[in-house]
Amino acid sequence: MSGVKDMLRKYAGQYEHWLIQEDGSVVDLFKSITTIFECKPEYFFERCVNSVATGQKNDRIYHNAIKEYAESVIYPDFEYSNIWAIKNVVEKIPSGSILHLSINDAIRITNFFKLQDGVKVYANIGTHGIDGCMSSFLGQAAATDKLCYLVIGDLAFFYDMNALGINTIGSNVRILLLNNRGGEEFYYNQVWKNEASDLHTTARHNTDAASWVVTAGLRYLPVTDKTSFEEVLPEFMAPESSRPILMEVFTEMKHDSDLIYRFYDLSRPRDVKSETIRKSKELIKATIGQEKAQKIVGMFKK
Repeated sequence: MSGVKDMLRKYAGQYEHWLIQEDGSVVDLFKSITTIFECKPEYFFERCVNSVATGQKNDRIYHNAIKEYAESVIYPDFEYSNIWAIKNVVEKIPSGSILHLSINDAIRITNFFKLQDGVKVYANIGTHGIDGCMSSFLGQAAATDKLCYLVIGDLAFFYDMNALGINTIGSNVRILLLNNRGGEEFYYNQVWKNEASDLHTTARHNTDAASWVVTAGLRYLPVTDKTSFEEVLPEFMAPESSRPILMEVFTEMKHDSDLIYRFYDLSRPRDVKSETIRKSKELIKATIGQEKAQKIVGMFKK
């Protein structure tokens, strides 16, 4: 959502922005509200359907354009990484299960892959932070007999690790813990600048969850490469288990971030203008460094 928000704000005032808000209050997220419809969404769309002229049909131009673009995405044989681990779990989650995604990276990566029909997906993005992701999931899992999967990063996990101390966690719980030693998001969004960033921003660490997970009574499955992943995956995905299971996948956050961008690059539209801009940015960063380049960009945004 953040990428769409930034793009729409960049072109604020250059497009129609309709808001359907029953109480008529102004919520101008993109700084471009042109019309407010004081009604329920159901009423709005019902009126739209009933107002269509007889014989007129949706030409599906936008639908087909999006579908064509989605089908053009190139999926490589991913290296061992968090994106590889997520792909090989979420695509195998059986129909009828619940999948809970903790925060940015888990949501972003999972969106690349097709889930089985009937998998219900939830996320803890509401606060745009790492607050209580695991607590939310465990509460949800306690209210159902369905298989419940959580995809969570290391910082979000350790922030909420006391939730595992609950002694009533069901055997339907499966937790995929992606431990890439810190906040990859800050490499991904290029906030990382130097080694000081690892200390103060990405919170780079060498902690693992093994002792606490075992103490809490969960089955613990450590993974360090593709071979060890494939050895424990059948147990992790099995519908029956005598206790909840946590699989901790160890990767490296900079490598994970670089791999996502390489994945993007495979399907990126290429034209003279965009290629010139991209190569110019890379040259500037290589010449003066990322930190100075970001400062210059910040000056132009003011």
